[in-house]
Amino acid sequence: MIAYLILLIVSIYTVYLFENKKYINLVITILLFTISAPNIALKSMKFDSLYLYVVILLMLSVLYLKKLIVSNLYRFTFNIYVALMLLFFFSWIIKSRLAPISVIMTLAGMIKFLIILAVVQTIFEILNIDIKILLKEFFIVGLLINILATAYQIVSPLNAYKLFSELYSSNTATYYISADAQGNTGGFVKGSFTRYFGLFDSPMLLGCFSLFATVFFIYFILFSQDKIFKNLLFLLASLVLGILSTTKTYLIGLPLMCVIMIVLYVFSTKLTYNKLWKLLSIAFIFVMLFLCGPKILDFIVRIKPNVTYYLEFLRNPSSIFSTRLGDGGYIGQLLDVVKDNLFIGVGPASIKGEPIADNAYLVLLHHGGLIAIVLVGILFIKFITISLSTKNMLGLFFILVLLFLSTGQTILVGANVTLFVYFYLINLQEDNKKLIFIFGGKNDS
Repeated sequence: MIAYLILLIVSIYTVYLFENKKYINLVITILLFTISAPNIALKSMKFDSLYLYVVILLMLSVLYLKKLIVSNLYRFTFNIYVALMLLFFFSWIIKSRLAPISVIMTLAGMIKFLIILAVVQTIFEILNIDIKILLKEFFIVGLLINILATAYQIVSPLNAYKLFSELYSSNTATYYISADAQGNTGGFVKGSFTRYFGLFDSPMLLGCFSLFATVFFIYFILFSQDKIFKNLLFLLASLVLGILSTTKTYLIGLPLMCVIMIVLYVFSTKLTYNKLWKLLSIAFIFVMLFLCGPKILDFIVRIKPNVTYYLEFLRNPSSIFSTRLGDGGYIGQLLDVVKDNLFIGVGPASIKGEPIADNAYLVLLHHGGLIAIVLVGILFIKFITISLSTKNMLGLFFILVLLFLSTGQTILVGANVTLFVYFYLINLQEDNKKLIFIFGGKNDS
């Protein structure tokens, strides 16, 4: 019932924002609900409440906006997604025809993703403001609500267990907050959480969001004229959340992206006093972490022994996939199916009981084979080319983070947690000609 209540409150608030044309808050609300929407129960099934919210959102768009405005990059992304959906469907028809519900949910998820993206871009076009300002507000509020949720999980773990088991029960309750999580590395053990997940289904998704936020605020400190102090506070908040998520991809991705961003910053312009000050500000944060790190880690390890398991991956980053490639590992089982169906895959359904998870590239191969990889490759080559040609460093950093995180999560295509990334990427360049769909007809302008 709580999930339905949250959906109702967010829907009423969305109507209010449409009615009063508070479009900045509307975009932020949609993006925030996209990453934190709870799962709702319908008889014996549980599914993402975004499926209901997107219907409400589309109806409100028809009523209040009366049109959809999409950029050329959105149209390009849309075409790639449609090609992927057709490929997945025909691969499934040809190879398996098993588990039709899995296929329907996969395709419905991609359609939902495209609809929300189109609505958000339409509202953004009406606003005609800097997209970085919108994303900054999104990250600030996103960090705040996840810090509050995580604090609740720390301070009152038993109550948090009951609440979040209901809100995110499709994934979390079955593993990441269960006492029998493998090796006690990610569950609810002895009355407390061993890993935290904020308002997400799993710790990994909190880690994904935290890494994007970390990169975003490092970018703002280095490449913008914003005040450094406030951005340092937000950077620190994202670091805390990322560490509390205790995910391998965050712990490895953080130093990797820091090195890449600082190197590009140093060589992008001449060294000035302001530039040196920014570098010293970021260096101060990491020096303090380094100096205080041993004591902080000793304290964390005493209360959360599982943390040492994840910190060991910093010593040997190449072992990050060992838990998945070993005996019984998800990736190993996926590989067996992929090798036998390399060209077009088998569609979005398990044919030999293989778990479809953990690595976005292998999942693409599973669903659509090499053709799917080529299609997604074309899309991201387009994004990278435009980022480089327009010298859009944030776009390039977002792409690098997304490509890296996809090695450990299936977030490359159609994932709720990365919709805000696609929102930024489809607006990488100014379009002289956008396609405007007026409900009841269409118009180019």
